[in-house]
This record gives sequence, structure tokens and C-alpha cells, in this order.
Amino acid sequence: MNHDIPEGLLRFVFDEHWRVLKWDDHAAHRKSMNELDGSKAVDFIGVY
Repeated sequence: MNHDIPEGLLRFVFDEHWRVLKWDDHAAHRKSMNELDGSKAVDFIGVY
């Protein structure tokens, strides 16, 4: 199964060999962004 992640005007597609977490949807990301005012973060993490 492919992981299809839209990001703005881009679309990232990962095949079944990848484990992908859409980081900005994860509770840990939301908590860290609240603690670091004005910070930027990676939107997803993939492990092959």
C-alpha cells in the first residue's frame, strides 16, 4: 500500500517499504509547537 501525503501544492508518495508518520497530525508535534513560539517543523517522517 502506498502512503500518499499532500503538502500544500505538492504530493509525496511513498511505497510499501516506507513507514510514514504525518508529524504535524501527531499530538507530540502539536505540544512541541505550542512550547516553541514561532518555530517551524518537519511535516512528516519516513523510515525505509
